[in-house]
Amino acid sequence: MLKNNSILKVAIHIIACVSFIVFPYLFWHGPFHDDKNLLSNPFLRKDMLSYLFLIVFFYINYYLLIPKFYFTKKHISFWLIMLFGFIVVSVLPPLFALDILSEHMPGPPGEKGPPPMSFILFHQVEHNFLRFVAVFVLSLLLRVNDQWKRAQKEKISAELSYLRAQINPHFLFNTLNSIYSMAIDNSENTATAVVKLSAMMRYAITEAHKDTVPLEKEINYIADYIDLQNYRLGHTVKLSHRVSGDPVGKKIAPLILISIVENAFKYGVNPEENSSIMVDLTVHEYFLVFLVRNNKVRTNVKEDEKSGVGIENTKNQLNMIYPGKYKFEIQENPREFSVLLTLQLT
Repeated sequence: MLKNNSILKVAIHIIACVSFIVFPYLFWHGPFHDDKNLLSNPFLRKDMLSYLFLIVFFYINYYLLIPKFYFTKKHISFWLIMLFGFIVVSVLPPLFALDILSEHMPGPPGEKGPPPMSFILFHQVEHNFLRFVAVFVLSLLLRVNDQWKRAQKEKISAELSYLRAQINPHFLFNTLNSIYSMAIDNSENTATAVVKLSAMMRYAITEAHKDTVPLEKEINYIADYIDLQNYRLGHTVKLSHRVSGDPVGKKIAPLILISIVENAFKYGVNPEENSSIMVDLTVHEYFLVFLVRNNKVRTNVKEDEKSGVGIENTKNQLNMIYPGKYKFEIQENPREFSVLLTLQLT
C-alpha cells in the first residue's frame, strides 16, 4: 500500500509538471505565434525556459527552503532567498533572447528606437510576477498541508499509544488475578495459562505500536484471553466463542476488539447468578461483524470504575483509526447487554 501511494504521488508530480509546460506551449499566442519551434522562436523558448525555472523553484522551495527556513522561523533569510529566486526566474530567461527582444519589443512610450535592456528586464519581471507568486503560494500551501497532516498523524499516534497503554495494565491485572486463583486451586491448567499469557504479552509488546496487524493474530489474541478466563471461571459461566469466515490476508488495528470482550467478563460474570457470555466473530470479504453479548449480573465493580477503559476506549480508537468505516451498536435490556461492531477491513 505504501509503495503504491509513493508511485501514485510520483505519477501525479510528473503529470503536473508536464502539463505546466505543455499547456502554455499548445496555447502559445505571443510573438511569432505561428512558429512553435523552440529552436527558431526565441520568445517561445524564453517562456518555456521560464516555466522550467519555475518548476525547479517549486521543488527547491517545497523540499528545502520552506522546511529549512520558513518552518524554523528564519523569515528574513527566507524572504531574501525568495527575492533572489524571483529575480533569477524573471531575469535569466530573457537574457538568452535579449537581441530578439530588443528588436521586436516596443520601447517606452514617447521614445524611438530599441528599448533599453533595463526596460526589457523590468517588463519581464512584471510579466513573470503572477506566475512566480502562484508557484510560491502553491508550494507553501502544499508543504503546510503536509506538515499539518503529519502533526495530526503524530497526535493520533500519541493518543492511540495512550489508549493502548490503558488497555495493557488493565488486562494484565485481571489475567494475573485469574492465574493466581488457578494456582491457589492447584489447577492443572496453570502452566498452560502462563504460556498463553506470555504469548499474549509478547503480541501486545511487539504488535501494539503497528498501524495494522494480520487479523489472524488478533483473533488468536482474543481466543487466548477467553481461554484464560475459562480456566479461571470453569462451569460458573456459560461461555460461547465462535469464529467463522476466512481471516487470511486481512488486516486490522491491534488491540481494538479486546476491550469489548473484557467488558463482557467484567460485568457479565457472577458465580451466584446465571452468567452467560457469547463472543461471535464473522469475517466477510471486506468487513467483519463482531458480536459480544452477556447477561446482566450483580458485580463488585465500583461506581467510579465503570467509566474507565473498555467500551469508551474502543470507541475512541475506532473514531481515530476507522472514521466513517464502522458501525458500533449497543443494545441493552434488563437482562442482557450486547455490543455489535461492523468494521471495514483492509
